[in-house]
Parts: sequence; C-alpha cells; structure tokens
Amino acid sequence: MHKLATLFFFHRRRRVAPKPKRKILRCKKPLLLSTFNLRTLRARSTTSNAQVLKTDELCYKLNQFVGKITGIQETKIKHEKDRRKMVNSYTAAFGYTLYTVSAWENNQQAATGGIGLMLGKTSHELLIGVQRISDLAILTDANARLGKDVALFTYSGTTNNNGNRHLEVMEEHRLVAANTLFQKRPGKLWTWTSPHNTHHQLDYIFVRSKWKNSVTKCEAYSTLGLLFSDHRIVTAKVSLRLRSTKPNASIKITKYIWSDLATNKEMQERYAVEVRNRYQLLLNESEEPAERDYDKFVQATSEAARVSETCPKKQEKGKESGPQSESLERRWRRPTQPF
Repeated sequence: MHKLATLFFFHRRRRVAPKPKRKILRCKKPLLLSTFNLRTLRARSTTSNAQVLKTDELCYKLNQFVGKITGIQETKIKHEKDRRKMVNSYTAAFGYTLYTVSAWENNQQAATGGIGLMLGKTSHELLIGVQRISDLAILTDANARLGKDVALFTYSGTTNNNGNRHLEVMEEHRLVAANTLFQKRPGKLWTWTSPHNTHHQLDYIFVRSKWKNSVTKCEAYSTLGLLFSDHRIVTAKVSLRLRSTKPNASIKITKYIWSDLATNKEMQERYAVEVRNRYQLLLNESEEPAERDYDKFVQATSEAARVSETCPKKQEKGKESGPQSESLERRWRRPTQPF
C-alpha cells in the first residue's frame, strides 16, 4: 500500500508541476556609485606655503565605506597647456586612481571648475576607457531642484530653471534621479548648505530607467565633512539584476556545459580568441551606435560557442539509449492501479 501511494503521489506531482520561472541573475556584491562636489582638491600645506592635494584624505574616507566609483566636481586642477583637452590619471592612496579633466581659467587666470573620477582598485582593473558619456549612470552636481510635482521623494518644494532643463534631458535620454526614488527622512535628502544655513538638494545620481530596479539604496551622507565642502556626498548602492529572456518554443536552444569551460584553461584560451575575433568582425560590419555593443557581444559569445565547438553540449533529456532507458520507458508507460 505504501508503494502504491508513493507512485500515485509522484504521478500527481508530475502532472500538476508548475511552470519554471524566469531566472534572475544578481551580483553577489553591490557596487557603490557616489558623487561629491569637493569645491577644490587643492589646499595649503601646514609646513610650507606650497599647494598640496587633498587626495589622501579623500581616499581615506572613501576607503572607510568602500566607495568604488566616485564622481568629483570642482577639482580646480589645471593640466599643462599641451594636455588641457586630455584626461590625466594619478595614482592615489589605498589603491585608488584619480582621472581628471582640466579646469579652465577665468579672467583672473584662476582655475575654475574641473571634474574627476575616483576609481577603486577593482573598478580600475575592469576599466576599458574613460569617455564623456556613461551608459549606466551620470554622477553630477546639477545645481537643479526637482519639485514634488515631478519627483517622488525630493527635498525641494518647487522646480527651478536648471531643474526644468534637466527634466528635458531626463526625458530625452530616459533617465531617472536615483536619490528621488526612495522615501527618506529630510536629513538624508539635502546635499548642499547655503551661506544662509539653509539646506537644498542639488546633487543627483542619474541612471537609465531600465536599470532603476538595480538601485537598492541612494541617500546623502556627511562622511566627507572634514574635507571642508558645503556639499555632501551622495551614494547609490547598485546590485545589477539581469532577467533571462523568455524562451521561444519555436526556436531550439542549444545548452552548453559552462562548468567545464570554467575549469579548463586550454578551452578558455580557445574560446576567448574565438569571441574576440567574432566581436571584432561584428563591430567592423555594423555602423550602429555604441549602445548596441552589448547585443554584439552576446551574439559573438553564442556564435563562438556554436562554431568553435569548445564548449561541450548538454544532452537532451529522454535521448539516452540503452537497456536502462528502455526499462524506464516501459515503467512510465505502465498504467497506475486505482486505490
């Protein structure tokens, strides 16, 4: 009786089994993106009258809360005349690397503006290049106020002129302000203290609307208060979530055993060479904008696995041959006995 009950339960479970859900790939460790208006990276030395940089203090504070990528505004660092239109890089403390764009000169020949990007050791190792536009996020001191009529959770009551201009840019490029997506107390929203000791929200982290669900937290901190800036740092915690596409029943999908690729060095080298060649070929053939590079990369990886035959394929279920598979087939075809 126990045996019949077990067979009946297993038969019922197979018949009413739920449909498999679409898998969601999540990063194990979140990425911290920050923006900070430093006012200046230059400071007077306490022992001499020479100019020194505050990069060591900045790196020390960033290392305390594990800041990986930080956008810096108003560095006021002028490059040499032959490098005014180029990006300079500096090796900083605690494994950080600083990339700067030169400040410009005002009528009194003083440095004005200037932006920088501070990267941690892990982020710097993964860096491909420094460009003016990022596909993932924009770290900025916008000097814009977004009112409660255009943003979910904001400190400002009304929208100013800069806010209206940013709304046009956000609508055109499908951006959202990450630090207005979460309900926080007012002390976590404001980013700037005026000379009249009033608080305002002027600094934002803009992300693409398709990545907004990957931002799990965004707020302002007073961690860098010792650097003598009237702005506060804004930090967003990003954990990418990549949902697999819905499979098409009419298209046969070949599955590969990727675990073998992860352990075989020779297979890895051959596969990497094939992907690089396929990706470069797709880039040369197409004249589409850079936003489609990711689609070309996905196509290159799939074609490399299919053509090079470096990755072993998974065998489909029910395709095994032999006496064991035949006995299993006869067993499943055996009619169940009623109770």
